[in-house]
Amino acid sequence: MLFLSSLENLIHQEDSSSVKELLQTTLQWFSKNQVALQANKQIFTFLERYVDRSAWGRLDSLSLVVGMLAECWQISEELQESIQKTFPVEVLRLLELVVSLCEIRPLESYNETQVVNHLAEHIRKLVYVLATDFRSLFIVLVIRVVRLPLNKEILDKNRLKVEARECIEIYASLAERFGLANVKTYLEDKSFGILYPEEYNDIAKYKRLFAKEHTSFLDEIKQEVTQLISNAGIQDFEVKARIKHNYSIYLKSIRYQVSYEKLYDILGMRCILEKEDDIYVVLGLLHHKYRFVEDRFKDYITYPKANGYRSLHSFLYAQSGMGFEIQIRTKEMDYESEYGTASHWSYKTVNNSSFTSVESPFWVQELTENLVAAKDATEIFTLFKKEIFSEFVYAFTPKGKLIKLALGSTVLDFSYAIHSDIGKCTTGAMINGQYKSIRTVLQNGDQIEVLVSKQQKPNANWLLFVKTSRAKSKIKAFLRSENRDIAIREGRAIFQKILIELQIALHTAESSQQMVRLLDDVHCADKEILYQQIAYGRISNKTILRYFDETYAAFPSPKKLFKFKRPNQEQESLIHNVKPLSVNDILELDNMPVRFAQCCKPNKNDTIMGIIGQSRDIVIHVTNCAHVSELQSNKTMIPLTWNDESTNFSLRVNLEVVSLKSASNILKLLEIRGITLKKAVLVQEKKIIKQEIYLLIIDSKVWHSIVEKLNKMKAVIDISITEDIMDS
Repeated sequence: MLFLSSLENLIHQEDSSSVKELLQTTLQWFSKNQVALQANKQIFTFLERYVDRSAWGRLDSLSLVVGMLAECWQISEELQESIQKTFPVEVLRLLELVVSLCEIRPLESYNETQVVNHLAEHIRKLVYVLATDFRSLFIVLVIRVVRLPLNKEILDKNRLKVEARECIEIYASLAERFGLANVKTYLEDKSFGILYPEEYNDIAKYKRLFAKEHTSFLDEIKQEVTQLISNAGIQDFEVKARIKHNYSIYLKSIRYQVSYEKLYDILGMRCILEKEDDIYVVLGLLHHKYRFVEDRFKDYITYPKANGYRSLHSFLYAQSGMGFEIQIRTKEMDYESEYGTASHWSYKTVNNSSFTSVESPFWVQELTENLVAAKDATEIFTLFKKEIFSEFVYAFTPKGKLIKLALGSTVLDFSYAIHSDIGKCTTGAMINGQYKSIRTVLQNGDQIEVLVSKQQKPNANWLLFVKTSRAKSKIKAFLRSENRDIAIREGRAIFQKILIELQIALHTAESSQQMVRLLDDVHCADKEILYQQIAYGRISNKTILRYFDETYAAFPSPKKLFKFKRPNQEQESLIHNVKPLSVNDILELDNMPVRFAQCCKPNKNDTIMGIIGQSRDIVIHVTNCAHVSELQSNKTMIPLTWNDESTNFSLRVNLEVVSLKSASNILKLLEIRGITLKKAVLVQEKKIIKQEIYLLIIDSKVWHSIVEKLNKMKAVIDISITEDIMDS
């Protein structure tokens, strides 16, 4: 078997003793399990192609072994047990991650909703795996390259199409992100053929039809360019001609809405040079000889792509009028464009003898956090594509350090990229010597000196213009923390104000049994959460008073004063047009505010009826009140009866106010809120008006809301309850 010979060669080339031992173990395991492996007819074809294509993912020896074992893992449980007994734990951990991404799950049908949900779930799993050990990505990419054409023979049509969607929408995108041009192109074309066979065949037919014309043109241009470079005295170079791959042609046709015959940039040349200094010399020669399109020139050497790709791109027209794209780069750049930039996978520098897991890039960790909050499959795709295809802008610190940010980033994004402590204090920046605001969008090559102030703090408006996920997450984290602290302070202040009126010290209240009961009843774990809830208005002043104000606590709850009852025959005729209330309706109404009608002023001995008012409260009327007959046609009416256990309160309230008008306003307030006024005495002493008011209190909630309002009125000098008499 050829792949075993490849393993033997690797053993001789490997320097690390531990990796040599792993390769020896792998060789012995495959030799021992040849018969069991044959249960899968494709396994040896896969293994040979996998070893051959391993360079596409720049796999080290450990990753090569894990990928081979991942394919064998699928064959049988016996082989799984054998792998677990033979290989070290560190290898098995990486193997588990890779296997989780290679599982083939059947789908009932190729339904778009099902497929999108499946792909979204696969992205979640993939990002988790990458965050755990980044090497798994490059192993899986090579596995997908080898497996996709083989799966055409074993998978049903629906599952094969899902596999192709995974490759073209997820793995080809990741390959592009890391500069693996061979992997990207291969996965796209193979998947394209599976998903859109008619379009694929049309493009193949078009390329065959024009093959002679295209080849002749490229040969002519290649000869001209070669002669041009040679005449300039440049040595050790290579010129290659190419035609864009099928999926690329398809996308261009869709983007420009034209037929394949009318696409003008599917032909290309590539100049590969030894020295970087010669690149711009060759560019000048080509622009002098051929007509070039100015807005199609791209300098990816000065400003590399997000995946580290470096090259010059220009679009030229030959004298015949046919256009072609030219790429100019060094041998090193060309190698990186095909096999990725070495710096992208840090595991190459890890001592493989330790089989240490490799930390993922920052953007993977960031994407992991963002996906947790994603609400649906569509948002998962959006987040994934946004991260994978984000373009970059390059800016410099005053000391010349290069900072790479997403295109459209602002001064604030730049400062957060340096450090979050700098970001939150940023007030502006000096860009190329000129002052600019934190909102300023950066351009390639900008030199930026961040300006900070200790008084500066992030605010919610910053989220409207920052671009990078890092800046957004840091700002949100600060706002959550800051808002929590502010809410605690405000809630504590409200709580303390109530206590001051009750002449209770804050520290006394916080350590009291009343506080313990309050926290338990309102389901707050501690005082800080309680204060937050108070600040947010979720715990009212009245609730606090019930625990700390003995006078307030003495009032019975309003729902004990009266209860709902089924209507008798007389009442049935009165409310014959009213929609009957269900049990749930009644329970809901039980929590509604209650006030007593001033027109009939119900007493305990009266038969009463409730009407739902415009402000969504229950207005209590005497049943034979004239207004009840007037309102019954368009109001919801509720038969009520007094609770025999309830008690009314007759209070004498002494007020001192600044004017007669203020005294009149207070009486109007009592009337509006449904408080029954039994008697009022008014006395004027010099510039102070003294009011003595006798009230019938039935709804303690309403009364305490009035007291709260009176306490806030500037016109009220003093208020006191001088008598508390139970009224029979």
